[in-house]
Amino acid sequence: MQTALDKKYGQGKYHVADTTLGEFDGLRKAEEGNPVGVCAGPKAAIAASKIDSPIISMSTQWRGKAGNPYPYSGDKTELLDIGSEMDPCKTCALEENESIYVNKANEGVK
Repeated sequence: MQTALDKKYGQGKYHVADTTLGEFDGLRKAEEGNPVGVCAGPKAAIAASKIDSPIISMSTQWRGKAGNPYPYSGDKTELLDIGSEMDPCKTCALEENESIYVNKANEGVK
């Protein structure tokens, strides 16, 4: 996958993570949430930690072929007219988990 992204967008533009954050990093599963580490968020945090640009926000995007089953319902929905913005799962949305994602993602910032 990394080779395909480098070829299409230029080397170093995107980074693929081959690991994920998990319970050993302090993440916890929310009631009725996805198991820790299975979503894209913890994997994206690992990939982002390998670059030196600060991460200032997060976004969950629907990439399926069918319609978005969990459209974004938070603040400023009127500004998000792209249809792919979605609510994160209950585990990813836990404030303490979001904090772990952002802290990990910013480890590479110089």
